[in-house]
Amino acid sequence: MRDAYWRAPDRYRRNSPFEQADRITAPTLLVVGEYDLMLGQSEQLYGALHRLNRPVALTLLIGEDHGVQSPGNIRLYYDQVRDWFDRHLRGSGGPAVPASAAPRPPSGPD
Repeated sequence: MRDAYWRAPDRYRRNSPFEQADRITAPTLLVVGEYDLMLGQSEQLYGALHRLNRPVALTLLIGEDHGVQSPGNIRLYYDQVRDWFDRHLRGSGGPAVPASAAPRPPSGPD
């Protein structure tokens, strides 16, 4: 962005997914680690899309930061992505159900 937020707030707003949430119509799967520094931004975007009745889900990976390291969380991540693609690309599922509506704890360590 080349400048700090307080020097160019309009540039940051123009490039913010949250500020553009009303224009997002694609099904959106957000996956974020519990310790990720951007967790609040993911929750904010999820809330905006949910209030706009867009197909959106948020999966919180417990014990992870910005990457996925735990074998159980890796499996959960790929299960979520495959299910999401099946539902929204193949049309094999019903309406989008937010991941938070039916939480599944990560598998235990291998």
